[in-house]
Amino acid sequence: MNQKRLYWAIGLLAVSAVCLAFTIAYDFRIEPVLCGVCGGCAASGIRNLRQFVHWSRPENAAEDERRQHQREIDLHDERKVMLRMRSAWVLYQVTYWVEWVAVMALSVLSVLEIGTPTTRVVMCVLMALVILQLIGGKIIYRRLEQKY
Repeated sequence: MNQKRLYWAIGLLAVSAVCLAFTIAYDFRIEPVLCGVCGGCAASGIRNLRQFVHWSRPENAAEDERRQHQREIDLHDERKVMLRMRSAWVLYQVTYWVEWVAVMALSVLSVLEIGTPTTRVVMCVLMALVILQLIGGKIIYRRLEQKY
């Protein structure tokens, strides 16, 4: 088992402790958010720490070695690389269209004056995200095309 998982677990537990300390010491309006971050980081940190301890035991070393070898094979398998790239492309397209639908819905709400005052701000942020995604996708595609 690699040390990266141990460091990640310790970092998550540290973030959890800091959030818990702020929640206990101060009275914030965002206290529920800090409690959620604290719980999520603590659960992930404990899980990672437990897995590190489990796979670091000598009796589990052979199984861990087999799993890591299989993971290396999976990372470099051409079919799986192609499937990962295709799934990322499909997810990119779905996200793009969901953002467009959200922008259109928010703009209709804004025109009909049904939404809250923040509707226009949210619409502008979503529109900026759509534009960033379009421009970023084209830039990344061109760079990858030149590189490969």
